[in-house]
Amino acid sequence: MADFVAKAKAAAPEPIDVVENLSVPMPIANLCGLLGVPTEDWERIRRWSDVLLLTPDMSDPEVRPGEGPADFRRRLVQEYYAYHEELWEAGRRRDPDTAQDLVTLLAHASALGRPCQNEPVSTTHGPLFDYAASVQIAAPPARVWELVTAMERYGEWSSENTGGYWRKNAEGVPGTGQVGDQFVGINRRDGQEWKGMVEIVEREEVRKA
Repeated sequence: MADFVAKAKAAAPEPIDVVENLSVPMPIANLCGLLGVPTEDWERIRRWSDVLLLTPDMSDPEVRPGEGPADFRRRLVQEYYAYHEELWEAGRRRDPDTAQDLVTLLAHASALGRPCQNEPVSTTHGPLFDYAASVQIAAPPARVWELVTAMERYGEWSSENTGGYWRKNAEGVPGTGQVGDQFVGINRRDGQEWKGMVEIVEREEVRKA
């Protein structure tokens, strides 16, 4: 905030971009400070957030020849995962009794007698750490696969999700659940409606008979 005020005074009477100088950097500073991200890496966090949450700017000089939007986003997800691992390992090397950042505390924490694991999720608006579980279903794998991949039908079984639609690709063709396809889910709860977009980053068909 002090930095913004200083810039505002220096710019007067010229206008100042409130989004660029306040509404974007302030949340990044708060979240990165809480997690223990070094200040020199804050710009990297913003870059990943912009590309992963928004439609990628294909005029970005870092786009490689032959890369499409899904390729560019997928590569940045991999970059984020690698950085996430570095951040976690740095937290494990710090003393949890003197550290004040969340990553260090989690890296040394345990739940139900087991140490917390570093498991980054594959979406940009999920939690930093994920929990995985498995369940056995008394049905042929092919049938289960058919229903799990019918994302537009989720509204038939969910108390919150009401369905959704596949986004069209660059050629104007709706996705079909292949890698790179994007699906927009529509959710409703307590009179409120919101949408969430997911992208297929990996597809592995029936593995067990």
